[in-house]
Amino acid sequence: MARSMNKLTSLQVKNAKCRDGKERIFSDGAGLYLKVSPNLSNTKLDHKVWIFRFKSPTRGKRRTKGLGSYPYYSLVEARQKRDECHQILKLGLDPIDKETSEKNAPSLEQVAKQWLDNIKRPVVVEDTANDILKSLELHVFPRLGAMPIQNISAKIAHDELIFLQEAGKLETLRRICSRLDKIMIYAVNKGVVEFNCLANLSDSFTAPVPKSLPTIAPKELGCFLKVLSNAQIQRTTRCQIEWALHVMLRPGECAAARWDEIDFENAVWVIAGMKMKNIGKAIRDDFKEHLVPLSKQSLKILEVMKPISGHRDYIFPGRNNPNTHIDSQSANSAIKKMGYKDKLVSHGIRKIASTYLNEQGFNSDHIEKGLAHKDKDKIRAIYNMAEYLEPRRVMMQAWSDFIQSSAQKEFVSLLSHTE
Repeated sequence: MARSMNKLTSLQVKNAKCRDGKERIFSDGAGLYLKVSPNLSNTKLDHKVWIFRFKSPTRGKRRTKGLGSYPYYSLVEARQKRDECHQILKLGLDPIDKETSEKNAPSLEQVAKQWLDNIKRPVVVEDTANDILKSLELHVFPRLGAMPIQNISAKIAHDELIFLQEAGKLETLRRICSRLDKIMIYAVNKGVVEFNCLANLSDSFTAPVPKSLPTIAPKELGCFLKVLSNAQIQRTTRCQIEWALHVMLRPGECAAARWDEIDFENAVWVIAGMKMKNIGKAIRDDFKEHLVPLSKQSLKILEVMKPISGHRDYIFPGRNNPNTHIDSQSANSAIKKMGYKDKLVSHGIRKIASTYLNEQGFNSDHIEKGLAHKDKDKIRAIYNMAEYLEPRRVMMQAWSDFIQSSAQKEFVSLLSHTE
């Protein structure tokens, strides 16, 4: 086989032909060759292919890798591909094996969904897991989802997500970065990638300024209840807001309340630990349930809902599909329509309760337990098994009595309201 020891020119590549119908190979140097073969389907045009010859650092033998055909890949492009192969060789890797590995590597979307199903879903409520998936489907998968996860770098992720910063969606961006970090940790632990290249991705973006959730002072509660009593909203939505107000839990946890969780005999709402947002995995193993003592007013709300949904699973059924629970954002939508936009959100209701109970001198451990907050002291959180059920029962009744008295001051009977 004839070989040229000089670098090729574009004209030489264009004019290169077989001789006497036999294959010829032309060298461009540094392992790059142009192989010219007879074209069996068209004898007038020879078939030209770029190849790269190298000694495999992992296999200890010489190998040949195809770099594409000419003229689809020009001489300049073939040289670029050769240089990329040399960079891979410098890392002690075999270019052929690396390419095969990347073709077989799972995409970011595949690994992300595995992480969500295997790691996240078992320890968060279903609404939270679905929200995570929606955020990835909206902001990540269209841009990065199809890429082999091995090929994703911090720069690629930064460049593809900068649009969120430019749109001012800094909190969304922060959450996306956090989720990508956890997905990469999962990929490392599963042996899919060698290291987490997105560990500090959020540091390359503008950090969001923490904002306190809008809420109102306890003294303003009566006015809110008066507006609520006259609001043109569904009875189920009204009762769900009232329920959230009395039991002090998060919107998602309140919306997903089930009839089979209510212990009427002992006046307790028994919530499986897996449904609670802020109970960490280590603590879940011990705290299988979260107990909420129900006040007389809370039980009254259940009496109102019994004829509406007592034959179904969820206390507050969905509007379009009564076999599911009400959307956790329904309360927020109603509160906005009531004129409280930027003044109060459903999650901020918990702040009203916390403020009042702390001002009244109730035990902070009892308040934090009632709010289902995770103990910041991780060791104490693991070993402190106390539910404080009886003192919390007294506390919850005091809180409900305050709610009712606030309503009565506005000449409104909240629980006797009818549409």
